[in-house]
Amino acid sequence: LALGRMGQREAVPALVALARDAAQPVDDRVEAVALLSRFAAPELREALRPLLRERAEAITAAAAIALGLAGDDAGRARLRDLVWSDPPSRRREAARALAVLGDDRGLDALTEAVWSDDEETSLDAVQALGALAAPRALDALMSRYADDHLRYRVVIALGRLRDPRVLPTLRDAMLRDPTDDVRANAVV
Repeated sequence: LALGRMGQREAVPALVALARDAAQPVDDRVEAVALLSRFAAPELREALRPLLRERAEAITAAAAIALGLAGDDAGRARLRDLVWSDPPSRRREAARALAVLGDDRGLDALTEAVWSDDEETSLDAVQALGALAAPRALDALMSRYADDHLRYRVVIALGRLRDPRVLPTLRDAMLRDPTDDVRANAVV
């Protein structure tokens, strides 16, 4: 696991073996699947698909998320269930994976998460919407622009949308925002 955490491709065969080995602790297998999702290679998708049929719910969830983030549709049905499950971190990852697949349920879940009472969830949702650069995310992002705790991340996300409708907001942030980081990122 340590080599996988460090992004070393040489760990891939061992990570695949660990992910598939039902005798290993579920937490280690889940982490192996999550680490494999960092290596975007078609052969890894083939290695992850059988994990969708595992008995351990955590394994099927991790496999569905990893496949979705890699653009593989095999776990879409599972992802749709995960978007409304706990813990919130899994919900966010499932929403992000669905959004990568172009599934509106992922964008819907991320848009809803922007208004979470949990600040970390809101921040993650803002970042995910910006990373996806989905024009549909504009309203959700703009709705959180006034929040002092989120504005920095919202400005970054708005810039990633590359939507001309955000230009007045970014210009205003560049010229008038009291925070140096917000002003600087409005320029970029």
